[in-house]
Amino acid sequence: DKQQFSDVVLPKYFREALFHSFIRKLNRWGFRRIKSRRKGEESSFANVNFVRDKPWLCLKMKCNSKPTYHKGPSTKKNAAESANKLAKAARIAVPVQAPPRFLGAGGMVDASRAFAATCVGEYESLPLPKRPLHTVTTAAVAGSPSSNAFATIHERHFLASIRPEHQERILRERQFLMYQMRQRHQMQAQLHRLHEHRLHEMSLHNEDPANRYAQDSMMAQYTHDMLHRNIYSLHREGERRNWEGAQHMQKWK
Repeated sequence: DKQQFSDVVLPKYFREALFHSFIRKLNRWGFRRIKSRRKGEESSFANVNFVRDKPWLCLKMKCNSKPTYHKGPSTKKNAAESANKLAKAARIAVPVQAPPRFLGAGGMVDASRAFAATCVGEYESLPLPKRPLHTVTTAAVAGSPSSNAFATIHERHFLASIRPEHQERILRERQFLMYQMRQRHQMQAQLHRLHEHRLHEMSLHNEDPANRYAQDSMMAQYTHDMLHRNIYSLHREGERRNWEGAQHMQKWK
């Protein structure tokens, strides 16, 4: 009788008031369930080391570890923490190099320069000298956060070993990119003001819709042509600067 077993046997011998917790304890001790063939009867449990008149076999029984319901730290979180520790160690281990001769205090360009440059290490896609073999190998096997941290350490060592002439070239290319962005922003602002002024004039003179549509089309074509001419001129200027930089690098070699 399940009810009598729960009310009498469990509190007296097992100090358990719940039948399901007793079943879980049996499962931890290796008991297997034997289903009853008769309808309405509860299943029984058996263990090869739990035999009547053979109590010494109970010494061979082993209890499985009790399941923990606290969520353990995930592998992804542990990998991220180790990567952060390696990155902090890299900031401490990598020696701080003095700014090149063309930079002032704090990494800023002199007042005679047109633009201000930040840390050169942020722009790794620009042409640089050939990397050491260990840096390339580390970057090739990078995939986990820890390997990315090792790649960052090697990359910082590599950037710290760049010659001043290479750093100066990177600075010039960054200044030219900033100049391109500034010119494009100014041109877009001028075209926007011109378009608004034209709309204001058309609203004052109450021009017919057909004439207004034609003028809007001409204005759009004019804007498109001007932007293309500006982009083409900036592209030619960039090619000229790259050619001058290549000639400058050959002189240094």
